[in-house]
Amino acid sequence: MSESLGEFRWEPPCHATISFDGTITEDQARYLLQQTADHSAGLPYVLMTVDISRMDKATPESRRVSAQIMKQMPPRVIAVIGGTFSQRIVSKLVLKATEILGGGLQASAFFRDEDEAKVWLDEQTRIFESTLHRDDG
Repeated sequence: MSESLGEFRWEPPCHATISFDGTITEDQARYLLQQTADHSAGLPYVLMTVDISRMDKATPESRRVSAQIMKQMPPRVIAVIGGTFSQRIVSKLVLKATEILGGGLQASAFFRDEDEAKVWLDEQTRIFESTLHRDDG
């Protein structure tokens, strides 16, 4: 039986949607996050919606590779949706590791569903856009 690598969807200009399945392995983290890094190359920031409702745990190797790949990304805004208390704890650990080891600006928050996450992501987009325009002028 092959293990799922999860799901990735890119919505131009700068939004990645990721769903993790089961235990987050090094291969799964590399597959999903490298796509995000590739699509966001050259952008001023990237928005990410991460569904953790089908996630189990994250291996140490997946946390390491996540941090390495996050270094390749522009500033990132990560909305984590779904998940039980345990799933959110695992996600918080991974996010903290990528924040510390991955460098760069990163903001993250947890939400019950995609609608709540979208409101927050829209707000973060306005903040980034106003900062970018202020820096241009």
